[in-house]
Parts: sequence; C-alpha cells; structure tokens
Amino acid sequence: MLNKSFFKFIFIILSMILLVFPLLAATFNDWEYSVSEDNSYISIDFYTGDGGNVTVPSYINGIPVTTINNGSFLCFEEKLYLTLPNTITHIDIFAFEDCLGLKEINIPDSVKYIGDFAFIGCISLTEINIPGTVSVLPHYIFLDCENLEVVTLNKGTTTISEAAFFGCINLKEVTLPTTVKKIGSAIFTDANKSVNVHDENGKSLRHDDFLIVNGAINYYFGNAENVTVPATVDGIYITEIGDGAFAYNLLRTLYIANGVKQIGNYAFLACTELEYITIPTSVTEIGEGTFSTCLNLKEIVLPPNLSQIKGYTFTACCSLENVIVPAKVKEIGDYAFSECAELVSVTLPSSLKNIGIGVFSQSPIISIKDEKGNPHGDDKYMAVSGVVISYIGNEEKVVIPLKIKGKKTVAVDMFAFYGNQTVKSVVVPDTVDFIGDSAFSWCSMLVSVTLPKNLEIISNNTFSGCGNLRNINIPKNVTEIGYRAFSGCRDLENTKLPDKLKIINVAAFADSGLISLIIPKSVTEISSSVFSGNENLVSVKLPESLGVISDCLFYGCINLKDITIPKTVTQIGDMAFFDCENLKSVKLFESVTYFGDNMFLRCGEDLALYVIPNSAAEQYAIDNDLNYEYF
Repeated sequence: MLNKSFFKFIFIILSMILLVFPLLAATFNDWEYSVSEDNSYISIDFYTGDGGNVTVPSYINGIPVTTINNGSFLCFEEKLYLTLPNTITHIDIFAFEDCLGLKEINIPDSVKYIGDFAFIGCISLTEINIPGTVSVLPHYIFLDCENLEVVTLNKGTTTISEAAFFGCINLKEVTLPTTVKKIGSAIFTDANKSVNVHDENGKSLRHDDFLIVNGAINYYFGNAENVTVPATVDGIYITEIGDGAFAYNLLRTLYIANGVKQIGNYAFLACTELEYITIPTSVTEIGEGTFSTCLNLKEIVLPPNLSQIKGYTFTACCSLENVIVPAKVKEIGDYAFSECAELVSVTLPSSLKNIGIGVFSQSPIISIKDEKGNPHGDDKYMAVSGVVISYIGNEEKVVIPLKIKGKKTVAVDMFAFYGNQTVKSVVVPDTVDFIGDSAFSWCSMLVSVTLPKNLEIISNNTFSGCGNLRNINIPKNVTEIGYRAFSGCRDLENTKLPDKLKIINVAAFADSGLISLIIPKSVTEISSSVFSGNENLVSVKLPESLGVISDCLFYGCINLKDITIPKTVTQIGDMAFFDCENLKSVKLFESVTYFGDNMFLRCGEDLALYVIPNSAAEQYAIDNDLNYEYF
C-alpha cells in the first residue's frame, strides 16, 4: 500500500500518456513552457532560474499560465520562495518532486487540483497553506517532507487521501476544516505522533490517542499493546473505525465497544502482533483487506449482522485456524481467506449465494461445513455455491459433475487440483465458465483435459508443471492464454489455438514439448518468452496481425529451423532468437525497423537472413556480420 517507488512510476507514466492536448514547447525568461494546441492555456514545464523570490508569470504572450507540470521544479536545490499567480488552476503530480530548496510557496484560491506526490521530498518546506478550492488533498502529497511543521487546510476541502503526511517526522500542527468528510488510510504513518490536529476554529480533533472526525476514528497515534475503542470519547459517539486507522500498529489485543457500525478498508492492515479482537454485534460492515497480514491473529468472532465478507479481509492471517462465517452473510469476496497458513476449518452458512475468486487459495482447508455441521460439497469435492474449492477424491479419471450438492457447478477455483499425484484425466462440464490460476498446476500424472466450451480465459499457471499432459482442447471462445499457462508441459506436442484468441501471455508455452504451432490471425499480442526453452519446436507460423516479436520469444528453441517474420512486424525484441543453434533461415520484410540486443546470439554459423534490398534488415545483417540473401 505504501510503496512510493511503485506509485511514482505509475503516475509518471500516466501523466505522459493521458495529456488531453498535444503541447508545443517554448521558453520565456527562466521558464520552459508548453502551449496547448488550441492556444488556450500555457503549462510550465521547467524552471531554469537561480531561485530566491520567484513569481510564476500569469500570462505569456497574452495566454494564461494555468498549470505547473510534472517535474517543473524537479531536484531544484537553491533557496526558493515561490508565488503562484491567480491564473494557476492545476498543480500536477510530482510537480515539486525533491525540490530541496523550496522554503515557501504561496498557492492562490484559483488552484482547484493538486496531484499526488506533488511536494514529495521537499525537505526545506516548513509551512504550507492549501486553499479550500482544493477539495481533495491528494495521496502522499507531503511524502518525506521531513521538516514540514505546519499544514493549514481550509473550508472547502472535503477529502484527505491516503498517507498524505507520510514521513513528516517534524509535523507539529495540522488544521483540518469542518468540511472534511472523508479521511484516507495511514495519513500519519511515520509522521510525528504528537502532532496537534484541530479544525479551523481551534477545536482539537485528537482525543486521547485517537483522531476523530464525524464520529469516526481515523487514526490511532498510540503504541499501547492493549487498546479499547470506547463507545464515546469526550461526548462523541464512535460509530466507525476508518480506513487504515490502525494499519501497521503493534497492538496485541483490541476491544471495540458496542455502537461502532462500520470498520473501514485495511483498518488493521499488517498489525502483525494483533492476536485477539472483540467486535461488537453493532458492526454491520467490515471493509476490504481489514485484517490482511495480521500474522498472529489466532481467532475472531464475526458479528451476526454482517451480510458480506469483502475481498482480502483475512489474507495472510497465518495463525488463524478456524472461522465461523455468520448466517446472514450472502457473499464472500476475492481472496478473503487466502494464504492463511493454519486455516483448516471454516463454517459457511447454507444461505451463502456468491463466492469470489481464490477465497481459500493457498490455505490448507480440511473442512468446510454449514451451520448444521453438514459438509459443503461431497466426498470428492469441497464446493461452495457451485465453485469447486478443492478436489479431495482419489480417482484417476475425474468427471466434474454438473451439480454438486444440488448447486450448478460454475467455476473451478485457484489451486483446486494443485499438486495432485493421482488424477490422469479431467472433464470439466460446460456449466463452468471460470477456471482459476494454478487450478491444475503440478498435477504430475495428468494426461488429458477436456475444457468447457464457454471458457474465455485460460488463467495464469493453469497447467504449469503438468509434465505428462498430452491432450487438451482449447475451446473456441478462448481469447487469452495466461502467464505460464502451459509451461513445463513436456509431453504437449501439438495443440490447436482458437480463431478468437487475441493474447498469449508471458512464457505461456515455455519449456513445453510443442513441435509445431499455427497461431491464428486474431492474435495481436504475443508476450515475452512464450516459447522459450521449447527444445522440440521445429516450426511456428506467426500471424499477419502481429506488430512486435517480444523479448526472448524463441530463446533456447534449439531445433527451430526457419521462420518468417510477418509483414506487419515493426520491431524484434532483445534475445528473441538467442541460442536457437539450428536456426537456418529468417525471412524479414522491410517493415522491421527496430532490432533488439543479441537477437541472434549463439545461433549457428549457417543462419541466413532473407531480406529486401536497402531495407533496415539488410543493414542490420551487414552491421552484425550475418549471412544474408535477397528475396
């Protein structure tokens, strides 16, 4: 949740590709700027001056300056006292990233938007006033502003986003106006825990160790091992524990008094020492990921009025052994109890209607029963609401039934047959339209699989490591084959790809036994390493719809002899044919203009490129001392 490098990368990429108008670059005094294509506004791209007292121009050549772009003050080190004019409406993500010299900034009421990470690493900034025209204080806006002491937000601001003050270790005072209605998770993580937080009237929002806004505990500043959330604090009725309020805290036990109705998303994320928690009957909603990575949580009694267990709620609760899901729960979200290393017994209500993907994946479930002690499923399958959670039979030939315990079979979940050493053949009924990641991976005896006709995606790792798999039908409606879906299927020599297939993901057939393959013209994307390590592969027909030969696509295909690169391909990636020692012939059209590194490294001396005269391919052959001929 708090990996700043990841978010920085994502937002920089988005800022590059989501520009509304193309911009034309120019300079004015100490400013590099861009003009929108329709000449309606100017964006500052970079400041080249020497610092001091600086005012951003309001107009350049009669056009208003409205935007401070991403990286405009990146790594500026000189002392800077900056005034923004009242034409500025938009401060972009990372606008002042690592602007080490920024001492002061005057932000006018004209500003409506400030992007995530806008002031990240501004270590000289000590005080800032954000106008109320900025309704949302963005994610990580002051990340690692280690000398920031005073932040004033004004009436009009309604939302404080996740980790807004993360790493502000010297923060002393924050003004949160009464207009704030929503506060994101972990807003003061790794910040000064003694910070004074109050509203615009000076009324403290800190009560004991709790930050309380509108009856919600939004942050816990304390470090006690045993914590009680009372029904009232200083006359305020507590009705909610907000998103991430206790995230990353080291508390061991928690008692929540009756009256709390809602526990927010990731409220106790990574409370790794938490062992016991008492949740009152008044709670009717528990958010996504609420107890995720509570490694020592041993037991929990869920309140009776819950109607839903949301996704990731107990993911990686490694000490949790038994769970009883209340009778009113109708839905369980994706991965809700995944990676619970000690979870062996679960009670689910018979009234349960929907169950998500991978709810119990990588958890060693032995028993799933209803409230009367009756098993969900039968003596061969643990199944809930038509989803096969796990195969517990011992047959060699498996035909999954159309119905299990009276409910139509609709899905085979992640890891359902994972590592089975008995099953040799499986028939999946046509009622199934979803098969989860790794559903049959490492089934070492599996030879034959019949997939349902309505299947559209073969998920990641579905058959990876099934070394004896020889026979499989890929249904005609499949549009995507997932990451390493058939990797390591050494006995899979031939298969027919459907005409609706569009995407073949990374290493989908890596280290398999394929001898030849025709890829249909519907395929537009073949990711890296798809055929890498296929030592038996002799021929592949690539489709004219392909634009790129990805990195390492045929890496180590030692028996591949010849291949024609389609006319539509414009680039070939790094090591695409590395170690194809018997490759004799590659036909390249003039469309190919980009050639990756080490494309033909460790290919045989007999390799010849067949090229068109005066093409980039011919020049590549000359530059790399490769044999070539014209066609």
